[in-house]
Amino acid sequence: MISELPICVALPMYRSRYNGWIALESLVRQRNVPCNWELVVAEEVIDCFGEKAVRSYASKLKAVGCASIKYISLDKRIPLSMKWVLIARNSTSKYFLLQAVDCFSQPSRLKETYQIFEKNSPDWIRSPKGYFYDMSTDKVYLFDQGRFASHPGGLNMATKTDYMRRLPKVTKFRSIDRWIYSSISLLIGNVNISENSSENWKYGVDVNGMNRISRRSLRMENEEKGFSKTAVKINEILDQGIINRLKESYLLETRLMKASETLLR
Repeated sequence: MISELPICVALPMYRSRYNGWIALESLVRQRNVPCNWELVVAEEVIDCFGEKAVRSYASKLKAVGCASIKYISLDKRIPLSMKWVLIARNSTSKYFLLQAVDCFSQPSRLKETYQIFEKNSPDWIRSPKGYFYDMSTDKVYLFDQGRFASHPGGLNMATKTDYMRRLPKVTKFRSIDRWIYSSISLLIGNVNISENSSENWKYGVDVNGMNRISRRSLRMENEEKGFSKTAVKINEILDQGIINRLKESYLLETRLMKASETLLR
């Protein structure tokens, strides 16, 4: 019988040739993780980051408690909603941490998520605040859940793997956080939420402009849906080596997207 690990870090990828490293670099920088955990990646073969690249992080991930890496290769695109469920059904873990491919998670995320689950036994964990870095403008924005109270998701989200396994198979590519939360509500009724009130959110960032799904630039610039402008610079959050790699990857990703658009014309 396969033993259960406490945490599954669920990492769906899509056309992540140039941005698949972002989440992984944040995971190898996790600090003082108090338990073993597993990484489960699901990715389509087109423009992929690839299993070899994922497994190149194996030794560094092991050093911060990752006891297992599972890579699910998909021969055709599936909706993100179904990809989360697929990852959950390939997980042996108790808790399910939703890791976006373009999210550079703050260094205590795994530690704090585990401790909150063990202390409060919530159904849903979220951080009410977080930084977003827009690659196209080189600006940092703040997302504040309190300014967008109608959205249940938040940032740095986690739930119980059993709930994710039981979600319906539906075709949904956008507004996935809201769909997951609403689906769990339908499964269990009232959702017990714990917010991560740690100030460590200041040391992580979501990167806008580095994936094919989320497009937030206008919302951020117009200060809509919880976003506000800041005077924070990206070098106050990330080290220069990561910033340089982000900029290089952004140029490559932009060229790839333009080439794809040209082929579709």
